[in-house]
Amino acid sequence: MVSAEVIRAESVTKKFSGNTVLSDISFVLKQGMSLSVIGPSGCGKTTLLYIISGLTPPSSGRVLIDGREVRGTESRTAFILQDYGLLPWKSVLHNVELGMKIRGVPSEERRESAIRILSDLGIASHIERYPANLSGGEKQRVAIARALAAGTEILLMDEPFSSLDTLTRERLQYTMSDLQRDLGLTMITVTHSIEEAVFLGDEIMVMTTGPGSANRIIKNRDRRVREFRNSESFFNTCSTIRRSIEKG
Repeated sequence: MVSAEVIRAESVTKKFSGNTVLSDISFVLKQGMSLSVIGPSGCGKTTLLYIISGLTPPSSGRVLIDGREVRGTESRTAFILQDYGLLPWKSVLHNVELGMKIRGVPSEERRESAIRILSDLGIASHIERYPANLSGGEKQRVAIARALAAGTEILLMDEPFSSLDTLTRERLQYTMSDLQRDLGLTMITVTHSIEEAVFLGDEIMVMTTGPGSANRIIKNRDRRVREFRNSESFFNTCSTIRRSIEKG
């Protein structure tokens, strides 16, 4: 069975004050698939996420979701920022409930859904804590839980694990990989880490130095194979990405 197309970018270009940040980006992402975007600083990776999320329009070209041009934010698309975007004055539980509350979900149903997702992420015991009392990894789990609780189908993540220590980062990569597969999420991850890009992406878009354009899109066919991180395919794909980045 062929998966339906979810996201299509057509010749997306973005200029700020006459300076071109993104140039002629095109790709297609099907339902339940994951795209990693990697490239040097300043190549427009984060700007691309803002355009896909509907938070900023392209200067030319367009992004379509389910065949409809993006002209603003959509409730089923969640954007997880580098700083997690948690409200410091709200508890873990209330942060996770936020999207559901905006949609008018009854309080008891909100609480049950939030606790269930926090349990899946291993932090249900922290529901009464506040962001200031959480570690970086815990904050990231709360941000992920909030996105999933809101009924997210498309997940956009900007350097989601960059501030975490190596072991916590790898654990969350495994968590996100499992959730993306189990929930059928369509996911785009911006990262500076070659290993993270390869571990999380069914496809990897390598971008050039600004103005950013798609230098190459690499198919990562073995990504969902068991023990992929320790496989020859993983290391070979990392080497391919590294060479593509070095060539610019």
